[in-house]
Amino acid sequence: MSTETPAKGSGSIAATISNGVVHALADTIGRGPTKARAHISQDMVAVVLRDYMTKSEKTLVADGSADIVLAGRRAIQEGMKQKLVKVVEDATGREVEAFFSDNRTNPDMAVEVFVLVPVSDGSSPGPRAGASDGASDGTSDGKVDQARVDASPELDGVTSPAPDGSADGASGS
Repeated sequence: MSTETPAKGSGSIAATISNGVVHALADTIGRGPTKARAHISQDMVAVVLRDYMTKSEKTLVADGSADIVLAGRRAIQEGMKQKLVKVVEDATGREVEAFFSDNRTNPDMAVEVFVLVPVSDGSSPGPRAGASDGASDGTSDGKVDQARVDASPELDGVTSPAPDGSADGASGS
């Protein structure tokens, strides 16, 4: 996979999370979503995944067995919980208090939500020792940090900042 890491700053943590979730899903399922977008606010990270179903899952849905696909995905995501939580904790430098996951078959979409332990002293939440890129998540002022990863079904995507330099990086959309 060719990956271009955006410059450190507001989009790099979100991009790290998007990439980490895509890779975790691909490693577990054999195929990751073709699009992933992480949204980070003060105490929450949400990753929206699009085009996540495998060919066999799409076949089951077309045959009227969406409930089987959704039950299977719930079981897989519960089994991946620790791996996904680690991605977020490593990227943000904050502890995840709760993890939620849900899927839809129409549209072909899933969401992974991570509630972070609140910062008790009211200071700006920054990375703990060992966080992945050493940059603050920039959310103390209520701004939302976002990054999007667009990848082919084979995960040959590139994550990069948008041409205007914003954190909304994408390739080929």
